[in-house]
Amino acid sequence: MFNFIVARRIAASAWSAAPTGPLLLIFGIVVDVLMLATSIHRFPDRPPTPIPYDFMLQQHLAAARHFVLHLQKIAYLVDSARGEVAEHDFLEYASS
Repeated sequence: MFNFIVARRIAASAWSAAPTGPLLLIFGIVVDVLMLATSIHRFPDRPPTPIPYDFMLQQHLAAARHFVLHLQKIAYLVDSARGEVAEHDFLEYASS
């Protein structure tokens, strides 16, 4: 929801006289990176070594999926700032 609203504001600022698009893009990226940094600690019992003896694939796949999801959200903001995002509503955004 946050990225959809920020992307809409970025797209709207491209047509206004005040150039707030780059500031909104930076704000959106910073918030997404901070959310990613705080969400890393949501996966308990992460092994401290690269190849532990009790390797749990599900935990690592969940963390990787979470990381890729945040990168996709950042890419959406960047594409929106470039004007490469087609017009859509929130339901279309949420379903993709």
